[in-house]
Amino acid sequence: MIPLLKEFLLPPGVFLLAGLIGIWNIQRNPRRAKRILIAVTILFYIFSTKIMASLLVGNLPVPPPLPPQSLDLMDSSDPPQAIVVLGAGLYEAAPEYGGDTVSGGSLARIRYGANLHRRSGLPLLVSGGRPENTKLSEAETMKAALETDFHVPVAWTEDISNTTWEGAQNVHEILAAEGINKIYLVTHANHMIRAEKAFRRAGFDVTPAPTEFWSHPNLRAKDFLPTGGGLAISRHALHEWLGHLWYTIRP
Repeated sequence: MIPLLKEFLLPPGVFLLAGLIGIWNIQRNPRRAKRILIAVTILFYIFSTKIMASLLVGNLPVPPPLPPQSLDLMDSSDPPQAIVVLGAGLYEAAPEYGGDTVSGGSLARIRYGANLHRRSGLPLLVSGGRPENTKLSEAETMKAALETDFHVPVAWTEDISNTTWEGAQNVHEILAAEGINKIYLVTHANHMIRAEKAFRRAGFDVTPAPTEFWSHPNLRAKDFLPTGGGLAISRHALHEWLGHLWYTIRP
């Protein structure tokens, strides 16, 4: 998906665009402009609430987690051959680390990848390029954190992809050369169905290994208040819904 187009299909860009259309219509058609601006205000409020964010995220298709017990992950007759961990951005120019390092999202994923490695003994591949034109790639920062902080070796890095779809194709080129086509795929639970679809299209037999499941406590009065956090969660959920649609219609 074209990055610029995506920004104007998702909040807050979509509300800004609609608001500008409303302002443009003030002189031409005041009644239409009023309707547009009222609609934008209402929708901005709705999508900024935790209640709407919860509905959007809670209805995303999510695979079940792997059993958390300390079991032998290699018990099946045809087990995966490697663990693939997808990047989720990075913490750029981190002053306390002296440079780029993993973001909170990537940290959650590599932590679970390290857990699976210790339980299974399988080699790790980390994937992620420079979607924000950073000095280091996501894969480079993930490899550094895994080996330095978790003391887990990384067998392969894929550091040129800027989308999940590109990553799946590039990872397949790397692992196919090693005779590997069965993998554990590690990413956030809400991102897993889309990621799994991309990796299956690339030629992998995928066992989903999701982490960071969304949970929300009982409904509270403040969930109806607009917040920046609510808007961010709604944006994330809508991004995944758009991704599902895009992966369905693309060849």
